[in-house]
Amino acid sequence: MPTPRVDAFPDRIKAREAEFRAIWSLCDLKNERIRAAAGVTFRPLDASIRDCVESLIAVAGVRVKTS
Repeated sequence: MPTPRVDAFPDRIKAREAEFRAIWSLCDLKNERIRAAAGVTFRPLDASIRDCVESLIAVAGVRVKTS
């Protein structure tokens, strides 16, 4: 089992996270506006995850581990 990586600079990471959260808090993203502007439709998250897993099994040969 691989050893998990531990960042030696947790304070730096927390500061960077706070910076990103401050930037994103100023954004107002609405699916309705994106759909109208780009003409796209969004799929439900569970359908996207299911299709991704099915693709990994079929194309990449990933084996399902049940336990």
